[in-house]
Amino acid sequence: ADDPISLATLRRAAEALGCELHYALVPRQSLAGTLESRAATLARQRMAAVSHTMALEAQATSKTTVANQTRSLAESLLKGSRRELWRESK
Repeated sequence: ADDPISLATLRRAAEALGCELHYALVPRQSLAGTLESRAATLARQRMAAVSHTMALEAQATSKTTVANQTRSLAESLLKGSRRELWRESK
């Protein structure tokens, strides 16, 4: 009732029923959606750092400009190497 079951137990049950056990991780969103989300996250992180530095230097830009630049950066990340999307941030 609480869902506590091991894979070994599932395998034995499948075998007893003459079945094969297959288990998988199923994404909640499409690959394209995952890539877009990751690109947007990276773009926001990078733009936050740049915006902070510019604000410290009294060169802050408007929220609209930052949003447009963030969107543009995310689009360029999607067009680039997919590996870039998964590299660790430094």
